[in-house]
Amino acid sequence: MAYSIDQDKCMRCGTCEIECPFHAVLISNIGTFSIDPDTCKSCGICLSVCPVDAPFREDGKKAADASAES
Repeated sequence: MAYSIDQDKCMRCGTCEIECPFHAVLISNIGTFSIDPDTCKSCGICLSVCPVDAPFREDGKKAADASAES
């Protein structure tokens, strides 16, 4: 499952990076966040901890759907 971060919504608080148990959230040298598809285990934690709902599943499902699948 592919996950991405909506750069327009992201406020760069770092919560997703801190909470990801697989260290799949990366920070670029210009301060933007992304999710490494090779490291991400699709647990959905980033979806549930983000205060502005910036991370999203590319298939359009919501955080509750992701939690049920893991």
